[in-house]
Amino acid sequence: MLKVVDRVGYVPNELAQSLKTRASRAVGVVISDLTNSFYAQVASGIEEVLRANGYRMVVCNTDGVGSEERNALRTLQSIRVEGVILTPSAASTNSLRNLVAQGVVVVEVDRQTTPASCDAVLVSNEDGAYIAVSHLLRLGHRQVGILVGETTLTTGAGRLAGYKRALLDAGVKPARRLISVTSFHGEGAQSAAGQLLDGAPEMTAVFAANNVLAEGLFRELRVREYRIPRDISMVAFDDLPWMEYASPGISTMAQPTRELGREAANVLLARLRAELTSPPVTRMLPTRFVERSSTGSPREGGVRESAEQAGYEGIVPLLPEDVAEFVALAVSRQPQVDVDELVVRPVAYADPHFVALRVPGLGVDHDE
Repeated sequence: MLKVVDRVGYVPNELAQSLKTRASRAVGVVISDLTNSFYAQVASGIEEVLRANGYRMVVCNTDGVGSEERNALRTLQSIRVEGVILTPSAASTNSLRNLVAQGVVVVEVDRQTTPASCDAVLVSNEDGAYIAVSHLLRLGHRQVGILVGETTLTTGAGRLAGYKRALLDAGVKPARRLISVTSFHGEGAQSAAGQLLDGAPEMTAVFAANNVLAEGLFRELRVREYRIPRDISMVAFDDLPWMEYASPGISTMAQPTRELGREAANVLLARLRAELTSPPVTRMLPTRFVERSSTGSPREGGVRESAEQAGYEGIVPLLPEDVAEFVALAVSRQPQVDVDELVVRPVAYADPHFVALRVPGLGVDHDE
């Protein structure tokens, strides 16, 4: 019999079987942007757990469009999936409630829109943003901008709240001109970064609140030939491979991306097996700050501006690679300086990446 099946290429009608048994062993996964590596990794984590437990994954990509999300949910309902895992938008709230009312298990991941009806697996966006921005504030930055996605979503709203809370706890009033709410798409992100830079020239650091915005900011800074972190510092939310290998490496809040997907799938399976029977639960996974080279202490301009401010005398904090340029400027202004008497040593009171150049005999030694 099996040889005949193979020879004729017979494939069972699993949809018909599921109508009879009411068990399709299929789970729908609705992702807002599969081209975004973050969501691709979440989907990979989901698939890993489902496959290991004998379930198939039906993936729908919505490109972040609310109508496409609703269409995807209707399609999944029509093929009798047993459950749905999705990165939701506010546009699908009613559709999710309808699915739950019809006995479909729904788990939200990364974002949350219907906590009273659906389980969710998230990270603490507000706390993560607070940690990232506090890092900049501890370095001495006070003019800190933010690029953030849609604040109608829990991700954007939470990260903006964390940004503001960090500033207020440091005694800094959030300024509207330093806040840019923009789209998740790459070109829009780079354009928004340019507008933020143009509108706030006093800004010394930027928090890019997701990986797409971080890439857009990084590209715009490169186009403008900004030296990171010498001219401006940047910190991100999400940790993708390019951030580690960029020059400089990007300091960021890392999310447990694949684990978000795995945990969402585990929650869904626990519901299907009646191992979880409580009201809807929200599970929070931890984030982790990864410090790299894109953040440093703020500077009041480049080497020449630092030299002018110090009058080419006393103690001046400099990055090691700036010392030669500063010495040339100092000697051109004060020819009587004996270059051999210049002393370079680490700056004990400032960022560890800086050194101090002491020009003896010229003005006050500000380190004493």
